[in-house]
Amino acid sequence: MDASPRSSTHETQQPPAATTDDACYRLIAQIILKETESGRDNKGHVFGLQVFQASSFISLKEKLWSFVFDYVQPLAHYTGLPKVWSIQTTPPSIADFDTYVSFKLNKQVIPTEDKLKKRLLKNKNETLSVLIYKWGLNIRSTSDLMEFRKACIDPVSVDRAGAADEQQQQEIVEQLRAYWGEHYEALDATWRM
Repeated sequence: MDASPRSSTHETQQPPAATTDDACYRLIAQIILKETESGRDNKGHVFGLQVFQASSFISLKEKLWSFVFDYVQPLAHYTGLPKVWSIQTTPPSIADFDTYVSFKLNKQVIPTEDKLKKRLLKNKNETLSVLIYKWGLNIRSTSDLMEFRKACIDPVSVDRAGAADEQQQQEIVEQLRAYWGEHYEALDATWRM
């Protein structure tokens, strides 16, 4: 039994012999959380280096998704021109991986999964930039982000302090009660918090 402290790497619980196998995937990732696709990488939230290791590419994607999942929001999408923004009603899943995550090496996007697999097998000690898009790849520019926030995130009307007005707060409280009312009981003031 190993008495050393647990590291921050995301490795499989296999014996060391499995890590020397040629089919082992290892990803050293500089993870960057971004709100827009076209924004500079240094404008996003940069995490410390993370190491992901697995015996298959699918397992590697699952480990990366388990890290990413806490930072993504339901997928933003639009229809028509001018763009009419909306938010996907279902929570993000690993099936949406490619709409939330992209990979870069030296500022060059790695376009396909096959090229990424080859790169990971060939150069196991290379650091890749892993770009996570908070609402997905559909928000391409700052103007898209502003339109999306105005349509889906920001309150329709606000009071002088910038908070949602009374009517909007009541609507939100009623939605919460309708959804959680069977599982949660509270005073009116508690629902408003």
